[in-house]
Amino acid sequence: MPFETGCWSAAFDKLATVGLDNKVEDLNRAAVRIAREVAGDKCLVAGNLSLTWMYEHGSASAADRVRQTFDEQLKIQCEEGVDFIIGETFSWLGEALLAVERAKKTGLPVMVTICFENKDETAEGKSAAEAAKALLDAGADIVGMNCLRSPEHTLPSMEKMRKAVDGYLACQPVGYRTPKETPDFTSLPEFP
Repeated sequence: MPFETGCWSAAFDKLATVGLDNKVEDLNRAAVRIAREVAGDKCLVAGNLSLTWMYEHGSASAADRVRQTFDEQLKIQCEEGVDFIIGETFSWLGEALLAVERAKKTGLPVMVTICFENKDETAEGKSAAEAAKALLDAGADIVGMNCLRSPEHTLPSMEKMRKAVDGYLACQPVGYRTPKETPDFTSLPEFP
């Protein structure tokens, strides 16, 4: 049974928005240590990469900044002994591919999931099937979807992924009911 660390959003760009940009190392180390303590020898502990706010489609310099951010987190998490890496909540397939690229360098198993906002496609217009195939081709061991949508709006895309690839899939919908025209719960006026 896996146990994920609390490293989601523990990257420089997001921590800077709350004045904690100098705590990247401390927070990532603490998250892995706490997860390891709780997991004991009964669970695997996952490191985590998540979407950044610095990715810009088509920008080589932005891609390099994302790589540097991912590498910084991965170095710390691997030093603390994670068993595998989860990359999640990527609206941009390009950024998800960068997560696969950097995480594969650790030599650990890698799971990367995308999320769809209010269209059944990534931010650059790739379908669930195209995204799953691209992520597996890039070296991800497990691909899928997570976050933003209820099962009703997630499972049809997961079926398309299943038809497109012969590999392991991960699915983590959220427990919100949303209308068909606004399947992303963060787009609703009630959020947060």
